[in-house]
Amino acid sequence: MIAAAILSPCVSVLPVMLLGATSVQLADDLHVDPATLGILATTFFLASALFSFVAARTVEIRLGAGTSMRIAAVCSAGALLGVASISDRWVAVPFLVIAGLANALAQPAANLLVARRVPPARQGFYFAVKQSAVIGASMLAGVSVPTLVVHFGWRVAYVAAAGLALAAVWVAPAHIPGTTPADGPQGAARLSRRGPMLVLAAAVGVGAAAVAALPAFLVSAASEIGISDARAGSLLAIAGLCGIGSRLAVGRAADSLGGEPLKGVAAMLIVGSAGLALLSSTGPAFILGAFVAYAFGWGWPGLFHVGIVRHNRDVPSIATGVTQTGVYIGGVVGPALFGAIAEGRGFSTAWLVVAGLMAVSAAGIRLGAHLLARPEPEVEAVA
Repeated sequence: MIAAAILSPCVSVLPVMLLGATSVQLADDLHVDPATLGILATTFFLASALFSFVAARTVEIRLGAGTSMRIAAVCSAGALLGVASISDRWVAVPFLVIAGLANALAQPAANLLVARRVPPARQGFYFAVKQSAVIGASMLAGVSVPTLVVHFGWRVAYVAAAGLALAAVWVAPAHIPGTTPADGPQGAARLSRRGPMLVLAAAVGVGAAAVAALPAFLVSAASEIGISDARAGSLLAIAGLCGIGSRLAVGRAADSLGGEPLKGVAAMLIVGSAGLALLSSTGPAFILGAFVAYAFGWGWPGLFHVGIVRHNRDVPSIATGVTQTGVYIGGVVGPALFGAIAEGRGFSTAWLVVAGLMAVSAAGIRLGAHLLARPEPEVEAVA
């Protein structure tokens, strides 16, 4: 069952991760410039954002985790095969919409599985494992460049990813005890601390806008400063390993050390912003920036989910659906903003802008954590 929580969110984001990894080949074959790449990535995240909260409630109240993950995997496979078949860049849009809807369903389903099936004392590590699947998708996309794309073309990479998505259908059982609607709060489920949760959703959205540039544009930016396609793809993969190691380490620390995970998220975002700033340079500083940005600037989502679930144990899927809406909106804004800046002012300026956004996100997460820590006001009865 934990394998399902890993594989399902991984394949659900592969369509957008492959866009960034194969951007050089897409530019040659379909004339995809940085601005167009930003629009295509935005399409995926916009579909996820629009459907996120509805999908989260559907998972928790109607479908359950297992069925939701199977549906999402089938849709992801179809979207990947669809993109592999296109001959015009804009034909990718409807397939990326389908992929975004699948992602909106897969993420809260996997969150529900971990929240209901893993003991609270171990959820930090397992949420880190689950969230590492997302960054693992970025790593797989990077590996596909030197192993598949360079030798066989970018379409083969999408077909291979579709095969992995179909494997996710087999891994996820239709019924997972403890994660079906009958086991949950059903129709009356609702959040208790809406104000702080909306602050956190907005703050994490700003952070997501900054970090969305990494998988989408790292390969293109590396190519721009003279790094070969194969080495740029390898850099993406190795940086992804740094992100996975970071997520697992902070997840384990959250279980053993306790404390408020959201404060740790804010600290990681500050360091991550420095990594994004380093990407505005060239040579070894650029490579170091990629590692730091992935390890800290994209190493926090598992820790963030732990903090959200700890404050919303009765409705984990719905709570993470609210914050994921912010993430997806950030994913909408981030690639489009970065692509437009890179097209007009260059990659260096674009990296500095998103570094500033990540610092702003850190301040917002810290504020949200402070608001959640305050006791809820007591309501006095009126005679």
